[in-house]
Amino acid sequence: MGSGERLNVEMNSFSFIAGLAEEKLKGPDGIFTGTFLADSRLVARGDVFVAFRGEAADGHDFIPDAVKRGAVLVICEDDSRVPEGVPSVKVADTFLSLPAMAKKRLALHARPLETVAVTGSVGKTTTREFLSLCLKTYFRVHSAEHSYNTLIGCSLAILSMPADAEVLLLEMGANHKGEIAEIVSWFPPTVSVITEAAAAHLEGFGSTEGVLAAKMEIAGSPALRRFFYNGDNQGLRKEASRMRDGVKKISVGACECDYRIISPLFSIERGEPALSFTLAAPGGETPVKTRAFGKHAAYPAAFAVSVAMELGVP
Repeated sequence: MGSGERLNVEMNSFSFIAGLAEEKLKGPDGIFTGTFLADSRLVARGDVFVAFRGEAADGHDFIPDAVKRGAVLVICEDDSRVPEGVPSVKVADTFLSLPAMAKKRLALHARPLETVAVTGSVGKTTTREFLSLCLKTYFRVHSAEHSYNTLIGCSLAILSMPADAEVLLLEMGANHKGEIAEIVSWFPPTVSVITEAAAAHLEGFGSTEGVLAAKMEIAGSPALRRFFYNGDNQGLRKEASRMRDGVKKISVGACECDYRIISPLFSIERGEPALSFTLAAPGGETPVKTRAFGKHAAYPAAFAVSVAMELGVP
């Protein structure tokens, strides 16, 4: 077993997870081989199930179902419903404990880690998925799944991260002002991406200006080195120009941008979608092809290729 594999085993042990929570492990020690999940319906063998008390449902009611589906460890506030012999970690409040555990897990990561965070009124999940595909060609990438874009969602993603990851890819969403800022305060990205800031969820932000301000919270990370934004959005251009020195500001879009989308062409070929365009980059033009649907998908693809190129993917 190599050093990387040994480290993965150590950081995936139930006792290590209990240590992150500063609590004692109940039951036998072991290793989780899956991910952290809060929805018992998604649980498969080797996963860790986290029980949250919600307004509509109590996750503790689904502990037996999660174990039946293969959960090997349960994190909960009440362990009375954990089947006998199943390891568990009891915490006072799962909503408070998970972010603190994830922050400690990040601090204990054994190698340099590039943390890439994506937000935007449209296209953030597609951009994250494209980014994962591009970055995996060169780095060991760990990406959030299941549209985990809240503080708890990001915490679940981080706690699932393997010890040898080189890039952590997070998605950050918001329904109100300050939500992204809170996530950034817990998990500061080194690279931030804003796909767009448009009139969406205005009930939580009050105006388009409110949406713009909320999305720009992702650029407030003290660890930030690169900031990618939609250069076709004049509001984002203005905000980028105001950012502190030391952060590289990189525009992506169809107008005069650092990475410019040229002549997007969409068609259906043999029953499958086909999108192609040329990306004018600082180092020259790059042809891009994908099976994404519609010309609008050129933006997520362009962001993904741009970020990958800036991070050194050949």
